[in-house]
Formats: sequence, C-alpha cells, structure tokens
Amino acid sequence: NLPACALAALLMYVPRGGGAAGGGVAAGGGSGEGGGGCEGGGHTAGVSGAERGGNTEVSAAAAALGVCVGTNGREAVLAAMHRLLPPSLMLPPARLEVLLEQALESQVTRCQFHNTSDARMSLLTDYQAGIENLPTQMAVVAEAHSDEVWHISFSHSGTMLASASKDKTVTIWSVRPQSAGGVGVGGMLGARSVEAPVLRAVHTLDGHNQPVVFVCWSPNDQLLLTCSDDTLRLFDVATGQLLHRFSNHRESVSSCCWMPDSQRFLSGSSDKTLLMLDVSGKELQRWKKPYRIQDVAITPDGSFLVIAASDRHLHIVRMSDQRDVVLQESAPITSIALAPATEPCGSCGAAGGDAAVQGSAEEPPSRAHWSRRSQYLLVNLQGHTVHLWDIGSFTRPWPGPMPDGRPDPMDTLPPSHVREYRANEGRPGRYVLRSAFGGSASNFVVHGSEDCKVYVWHRDTEELLLQLEGHSGTVNSVSWSPVNPFVMASASDDHTVRLWVAKAAVAGL
Repeated sequence: NLPACALAALLMYVPRGGGAAGGGVAAGGGSGEGGGGCEGGGHTAGVSGAERGGNTEVSAAAAALGVCVGTNGREAVLAAMHRLLPPSLMLPPARLEVLLEQALESQVTRCQFHNTSDARMSLLTDYQAGIENLPTQMAVVAEAHSDEVWHISFSHSGTMLASASKDKTVTIWSVRPQSAGGVGVGGMLGARSVEAPVLRAVHTLDGHNQPVVFVCWSPNDQLLLTCSDDTLRLFDVATGQLLHRFSNHRESVSSCCWMPDSQRFLSGSSDKTLLMLDVSGKELQRWKKPYRIQDVAITPDGSFLVIAASDRHLHIVRMSDQRDVVLQESAPITSIALAPATEPCGSCGAAGGDAAVQGSAEEPPSRAHWSRRSQYLLVNLQGHTVHLWDIGSFTRPWPGPMPDGRPDPMDTLPPSHVREYRANEGRPGRYVLRSAFGGSASNFVVHGSEDCKVYVWHRDTEELLLQLEGHSGTVNSVSWSPVNPFVMASASDDHTVRLWVAKAAVAGL
C-alpha cells in the first residue's frame, strides 16, 4: 500500500547516502534543529533545517512508512524498504554472503566423510574429505577384563572411559596422550600436535555379585552408576570409592540415566518399575508400568524420557506433566541411544536440546525454530537392525498448548522411523548390542555385531562406510568420543576394549 511518490522517494534516497549532519531525517513532527528523537509516537516526518528543502520526498516516504529513523536515516529507510519490496525488485541485505555460506554448507553436506568442526573451507576449490577422517586404525588393545565386556561409555569430557564386564567389575580408564603412559600406539594428531590417545586403567570397581550390564556417567563426570542384577551402585570417579548401593528393584536393572543436575537419576527394570532416586539414596518417585523396561534414555535438558518396552513400543514421556505417547516398532527392542546436544536449533544458533532452546511459557520459540530442531533417537532391534527416529518435532520442555493457541506438539507423532541400518546382513541376533552416534556433528551411526565387526554408516544417506575388523568375539558396545571426532572405542566378548583412531589425525599409524 505504499504510495507511488513515497516509493519513488525511497528509491531516490538509496544512492544519496545517509542523512545530513545533525541527525538527518527525524520522525515525530519536529521541524527544528537536528532531529533524532521520536516524540509523541507520531508518524509524521520532520526534517532538520539543513534538509528542509531537499528531502521533502524522503519525509513523505518516511511518513508513509511510519518509520522513526532517528540518527540512522539510511539504515532505517532501507530496512523498511526490504520489508515492503519483493526480492525481485530489491536485493535482500547480505544476499551474496548468504549464498556463499549456503554453497559451503552444501559442499559439507554432500561430503559423506566430513568429520571435523574446523574444516578449512575455500571458495577457490571444492571441499573434499576422505575415509582417512574416520577412525579406522586400531590404536589401542586393552585387556584389563577377564571375561566378556558388555558395555562401554566415554565420559562427557572425553578424558575417561568406563567398561562394564561379565567378570563383575567396571574399569575406569584415563584417555591420555602417549607421553603420559598407558596402553597405545604413538603418533601426533595432525597440525594441532596432540599426541595419539592411549588408555590407562585408573580404577577397578568391584563388589558386584553378578555381571555388570550398564554404566552411566553423571553430567559433571564426577559420579558413575553401574547396573548389576537387581542393584545399582554409585561410585566416586576420582577415588573409585563406593558411595551408595541401591536395592530398590526386585528384578534385573536394565538401564539408568541422569537428570541434568547430577543429583537425581532414573532406573528401569524387568520388574516393570521406573524409579527416580537421588545420590543420597532417597527414592523420590516410583512409577509402575504394564511392561518390562528394556532401556531408558533422557534428553540432555531432562525434559523428555524415552523408554524402550518389551512389547515393541517406544514410550516418550514428558517429565513436566508425565504425558506418555507411544511409537510402534517392527521388532523387539534391545537398546536405545539419544543423540547428544549438537543439532542446530534454528535462529538461536545454540546446540539443540539444552536450556538455550527452551524458551518460556510466555515467549516460546518460533514455529520455524521448532521445525528446524532435530532430536535423533537410535533404536536397536533384534536382527542386527538399527532404526533412526526424529522425535524433535514434538519434544519441547513445557506442557499443554502453546500460548498463541497452537496445539500441543505431542498430539502429532512421527508415523515411522526415518532411516534404517543393517549389520551382519540382518541376520537374527541373540544378544543386546548397543549403537551410538559419532562424529563432529553426530552425523555417523556406529554399531557392533555378532560377526565381530564394527559397522559405521552415514546417518543421513544410510550408506555403509566402514566394516572394521580386529575383534575375535561379538562386539557388544561402541562409544564415539564426544570431544575428539577422530577417536572411538569398542567392547567385545573377546575380553578387550579397543580404541580406533582416524588415519588423517595420527601420523605414523
């Protein structure tokens, strides 16, 4: 609805540069000296004495736009023009910069081996990365356990590793440079001159009466939970001391997960109960379920709990109001894994899933923000099959409808998984195998197998990139370093823990 004369004045104003000295064009009706304020909230445009005769068209245009330009005359008028004129008539601001960034992002997206957060991009050549950027070289073979190793997990800092074994012990390993001593192979990490990682056993956590099936680091990496038979144990990481023994379940504890405060945690069991406990030993809540709990995982902000049930169902529970929605799987579920908080959250530019994206009940994130937020979930099924679900479209940390009347996102569920990965030709499996996300942007999926191999796929294309050989027994669990995308670990029935390192990152391997 912009008048023709105002449009003409705006177009004429663009090449003439900024306003005159003393504040240029000022809105608010003032016709005196050097405007700059907007008085009374009016939309009439006043002009400084120096401009009174020469910019009457601009004044009319500003008045028509309802713009208070103050001392930033040119910028304010241009911004108003960009809001009114289509891109076919006026090039959007910083359009060339946007196009160049999109071109670089497209190159990274198309490169299936991209695995670094500081890739050297250039407009002069296309970006390329090869298989040498993935951890293919066996750098460590650690043999601290006397029986099968069933679970392995890096600490959040990436400086420690915990392995759980059928031998009824847990080993806490230090992930250290070669010069610090330990089990490993020498080498230097690329241009950053960081030595190749090695493992050094720091603590052996014993006292378990049965094999240890699961370990879980607290968010601050100071505490470690272990699951063995019907008991959870809490250990101090620094000293290896047993702090508490939890016997709240009546049957085997399958899994546990921490709340973000490192003071509370949840545990699931075959006895069909889900518990919330604190580190002092107090039982805070108990939920009785109509199904056996195979596995549990919680989003990084603690707002949603995912439960893998024995009836081929995935339960997504919003912690704030305990609303529970169900996703159907095609086969029995053995384990699950949530992606770490590394997905872009849209306009905020922060990592998806943490407090930076939560918004508030009064000012929720925009629709575009939520449409771009992804929260990926890996579901491991019997038969060496892994499904990828995107549950980000309906996971947000407050209950009920949005304040502007939009429906609760949990009313609309994804109909099915979005990707599928098959190891060992999809042959029937007998054991609980645990997969993981990996890489600088969680863009890889890694999974063990009963054929003694480690499989790595590209998360988005489903292309099988690696089949790593070296273990002589079933690979039960894998873990990719959360801070070093060139390092991952695997645990096997052959009693060993192995570190794998990218060839491009380690000279001489």
